[in-house]
Amino acid sequence: MTGGGGVKEEREEKEETRVAATGSQARRGRRVRLSTLLNWCLGAALVLLVIFAYFYLRQRVPKPVEAVVDLGKAVLNVPPSYRRTIYGPAGSPLNRPLMAAADAERGEIYVSDSATAQIHVFSRDGRWLRRFGQPGRGPGEFDFPMGIAVRGDRVYVADRENSRVQIVSREGKFIGQIPDPQKHPGLVIVPLGVHAGADGNLYVTSKDNRILVFDPQDRLLREFGQGGYLPGQFSYPNAVVVDRRGRIWVADSNNARLQILSPDGRRVEREITGFTVPQGMAIDERGRVWVVDPLQHKLYAYNEEGRLLWEIGERGEDDGQFNFPSGVTTLGGEIFVVDRGNSRMVVFGF
Repeated sequence: MTGGGGVKEEREEKEETRVAATGSQARRGRRVRLSTLLNWCLGAALVLLVIFAYFYLRQRVPKPVEAVVDLGKAVLNVPPSYRRTIYGPAGSPLNRPLMAAADAERGEIYVSDSATAQIHVFSRDGRWLRRFGQPGRGPGEFDFPMGIAVRGDRVYVADRENSRVQIVSREGKFIGQIPDPQKHPGLVIVPLGVHAGADGNLYVTSKDNRILVFDPQDRLLREFGQGGYLPGQFSYPNAVVVDRRGRIWVADSNNARLQILSPDGRRVEREITGFTVPQGMAIDERGRVWVVDPLQHKLYAYNEEGRLLWEIGERGEDDGQFNFPSGVTTLGGEIFVVDRGNSRMVVFGF
């Protein structure tokens, strides 16, 4: 029995040794698997950290600014914001103003006022400076003044119901008129918009759907246009501007469009639609064309290619809102909108 017990004990010892060895191997296997798992986790964490760092640093690097017009001048694709409102003094307020023009040399803004048949002049910061004109048909008198242009020391006013463009000094002293019996025998116009082009010429739109061009001595150079809705035809062209390429932009109001014509006016290069009744227009020093649509209570800006940059405004009486805006001009990076229904000007700037 004793010998048999010794064999049994020996077998048990061997079994314990085998089990212990197997357990040790299992523990080593578990440690290896755990180590491998930890290594994978650390590797994945490192990869995620690298990815996070990449995108974080990428967000921290300034992105290039999008240019709209004149890439060399870094024009930002950011619309102008509201700056101020101009009403005029209590003793001489604006009363249903229509159009405006800027005198860049003096930094002044001229505004035609339909209800009083006068021209009001403001400084750029909105100070009322002076006014001139009164209702009538004589020299220096107006009947429904509309478009205004400033060229040198002369101010051109579209005196619509008197069928003439009056030429006055900056203080309103009568200088002459278009048509002039000596220079323009037989010429009849009903002027709506006037624009002093960079070429020195004066551009005039007439209610009879013509565009007329006068040289610096006010002699008629050419005219073009007729009534209709086809390209090159117009229906109540309220305003005109000339861009830096010499192309002529016309607010073809009753056809609800802008037409961009070649410098000689013979060819339509582009038509821009989407308006109700485009009215006043202006071109700024960067070549952007600004247009107001009174029935949409909006101000629109286009680049020289005719691409819409911004549309601004909504109907109302608060700051930055409009009520039938009719005219617009620009001066020194600011846009002056003639807000006819609210009898004021609303100014935006960059």
